[in-house]
Amino acid sequence: MYSVEWQKRGLPHAHILIWLYNKITSDEIDDVICAEIPRADVDKDLHAVIIKNMIHGPCGMLNPNSPCMVDGKCSKKYPRAFTANTITGDDGYPRYRRRSTEDGGNSVALYICKMVLLI
Repeated sequence: MYSVEWQKRGLPHAHILIWLYNKITSDEIDDVICAEIPRADVDKDLHAVIIKNMIHGPCGMLNPNSPCMVDGKCSKKYPRAFTANTITGDDGYPRYRRRSTEDGGNSVALYICKMVLLI
């Protein structure tokens, strides 16, 4: 189903709705999205980029004045719980695989505000 609108400058603007016959599986999600810290011995450059740029925080008890804090909780729902497998939720949002160190996941020690955080 689609609808095309014409904007003031004469350019088309389309709204498109696509139905998927087969639901996406957790394995297909894991092929595209990874919520785990990569191993440094496998890909050192990717590991460095993730550690430097893609870790949320500190927030919560460590930094209650963080901009993401609303009513004493992180508005982005961090830190998230460990999950051994990706689970597609009933609300349409998946809970991505984030294994604990006991399940084969990785952890990293970050030095933030003169504190050591084990993530």
